[in-house]
Amino acid sequence: MNDQANEETATAQETGGDMTPRSGVDINPLDILLRASYRNSVNALMGYFDSHGIPYIPRCEELGMCLMVHSDISRWQTSTRIRLGAWTGMAAVYTWMPHFLVESQCAWKAKRLVEAVNSHCEFAELGYDAVTKHVYARTQVWYADADLRPRDVESAMHATGAVLLRILRELFEISAYRKRIEDSVEALVRWLREEEMRAMVEVPEAEIEAVDDVAM
Repeated sequence: MNDQANEETATAQETGGDMTPRSGVDINPLDILLRASYRNSVNALMGYFDSHGIPYIPRCEELGMCLMVHSDISRWQTSTRIRLGAWTGMAAVYTWMPHFLVESQCAWKAKRLVEAVNSHCEFAELGYDAVTKHVYARTQVWYADADLRPRDVESAMHATGAVLLRILRELFEISAYRKRIEDSVEALVRWLREEEMRAMVEVPEAEIEAVDDVAM
């Protein structure tokens, strides 16, 4: 675990991160005998982030482990909350851009845009949070009956960040250049289809390495 994570974990435990209820029974999921796949998945994900220099902040919750990750995509800073449910075999990936707020007068545009595109976006669910004024994208990575693959989580982070960035660019063009919402929906759907086609023809690095090993 990285130094920042250690410091934040200690701080969280001192300021409300302690998951011990009034009864004195510790319900911290990491202190409960859980199936090995969950423990392996949590350790593998944090180890992967450490080895790849991805900063994160861990926090123990009643239902599992939560990791906060901050990254930069095309000069935009994104925040991702990853929740690994101890009993669900699922990692929920929720991404937003903390420095991009949708003003109240533009909220209806954001809602119409994400609702229209949701039916065409297979790898993420889009939404608008009226309280935080953020447009967000979220998806899930399932690892039931198996260990979680960290690269799947990283791919989910990139996927949600990419579609979110595209949404915000279209919102900017609607506001700055009086672009029609219908035109933005068409542009987004076209981009999503192009991304889907590109994903279908791209060969994962693991498969390339396997082919090379066989050839040798």
